[in-house]
Amino acid sequence: LTSLGLLLFFSYGHVYNALRSVELGETTLGRHRFLLPVWIVLGAAGAWLIWKRASDSSGLTTALTLGLGAALFVPLVQIITFQISRTFGGAAELPTLELQEGEPLPDIYYIVLDAYSSGSVLRDTYELDNGPFLDELRQMGFEVADCSQSNYAQTELSMVSTLNMA
Repeated sequence: LTSLGLLLFFSYGHVYNALRSVELGETTLGRHRFLLPVWIVLGAAGAWLIWKRASDSSGLTTALTLGLGAALFVPLVQIITFQISRTFGGAAELPTLELQEGEPLPDIYYIVLDAYSSGSVLRDTYELDNGPFLDELRQMGFEVADCSQSNYAQTELSMVSTLNMA
């Protein structure tokens, strides 16, 4: 039962991500409201099967152990490739600012518009064109990241991860 629980737990996110791009009509299958009930039914059916075959479960245990091993293999490969690229890839090139001798340092403004949607979301969902606002910022010398995404849902965590210089 533990192997089944771990298999379902570790495979849920991978199945969810795989189904996010699958559409059925106008609905995306990769939604928790669809996948969670299926996972509960799979867990209950698997537990019932395990309970019924508790006397001879060597084949089932082997299958669940292999499935769990495969689920652990994916994050292990991700960790290893990240560490290799971090060790041998070197640090990413950061943008540099060239100043002439005696030139004053520029003012740098890092503006975080918390919960501000992208231009395409504002246009498609709210029928609002904020293009003139962004163009005006660019004309004033601001760098506008058109497709940026936050790493975290909370501003404090986003700011810490952005400003840690790593």
